[in-house]
Amino acid sequence: MFSKILCLCSIIFLLATGITADPVWVVTPNSQKTIETQTFEGFTYISTTELIKIADGERAPSSLKRKESVKMWNKVFVLTLLSQYMVCEGQTYNLILPTKYENNNLYVPFKSFFKIASDIVGTESSFADDTLFIGIKRDAVSDNNDAAIYKKEKKDKYVIVIDPGHGGKDPGAIGPNKTYEKDIVLSVGLKLKKLLEKSGKWEVILTRSKDVFISLGERARIANEAKADLFVSIHCNGSEKSKARGSECYYLSPAKNDEGRATAALENSSLLLEEDPIVTSIDEVEFMLADMLQNEFLRESSHLAVIIQDGFEKKAPFPARKVNYAPFYVLYNAFMPSVLVEMAFITNKEDEKLLKKDDVQDKLASTIKEGLEKFRTEFLDIE
Repeated sequence: MFSKILCLCSIIFLLATGITADPVWVVTPNSQKTIETQTFEGFTYISTTELIKIADGERAPSSLKRKESVKMWNKVFVLTLLSQYMVCEGQTYNLILPTKYENNNLYVPFKSFFKIASDIVGTESSFADDTLFIGIKRDAVSDNNDAAIYKKEKKDKYVIVIDPGHGGKDPGAIGPNKTYEKDIVLSVGLKLKKLLEKSGKWEVILTRSKDVFISLGERARIANEAKADLFVSIHCNGSEKSKARGSECYYLSPAKNDEGRATAALENSSLLLEEDPIVTSIDEVEFMLADMLQNEFLRESSHLAVIIQDGFEKKAPFPARKVNYAPFYVLYNAFMPSVLVEMAFITNKEDEKLLKKDDVQDKLASTIKEGLEKFRTEFLDIE
């Protein structure tokens, strides 16, 4: 009776947390066994505890539980909490999705881990329904990876995800005359979508098209699942200094100055409104960035930021600021070139007044669109 009650409690807990358990049959040349996987928000993960059962491996968590080493097939895979990057023999590999931590277990993305690990070890792995084959060639096995992988290739239409920041219960920065950032960025985002679609060169996806709250992680997930070529998050800046003005464009990297840290802290504050935030401070985001070791899209993202900022300097009716970089969580898990645009300081009376004007919003949307078109010509369309 007690075991039945315990099992029922476990099921209730998993349902309440949005986590479901699924058994997977693992077939190798020498054995067949069942392991347990977990589904987080539609993606399949495996705990390191279950992982080492496959190859009689070993795991060694760090004392702070920030990192964990898993030894399998005579290789050591180093995993970092909440990071999508894995290190093996001095090389960094991208798991596409970040690791998770639940019930004192570190979880890794199931399929992407085995695809990478198999290449490193020099064996084959494939998936069919609820079965994982390791070291056994399976002809005509459908390999539908559950993680979107960015691939640069010339296209007639590129996929771009436009992310109007904040929304719903999260107003964002608020102007002296009670103008909400969430309203301005949504208006500009809708205008930008219309301009891009009119050109016929883009497939445009909005993370939100109305006044709703969407978590920062969900915004990146939308871009990853769409296999987007670009991700642009649109915002209005805020400052305790009422005289602060101007447009600026950011890309992802640890902050280089206090101003960058302050801007990131403002935008990352949306995490505190989420029901179950996985990070709660800018320091935690910077810690994760320090573990990235490499950023495949740093060059593209920084160039996109420069191009958009150059357009602001020439056409936007706001004082020109410089390209900057900071640890924005919304960009952290977006696996494609991505930038965060701060159109102006809504906390400044002059900027606020301009931001509310329809023709100014048209100009901002047009300027961003022109920057995207230029980036397309200089980077995306090159074979």
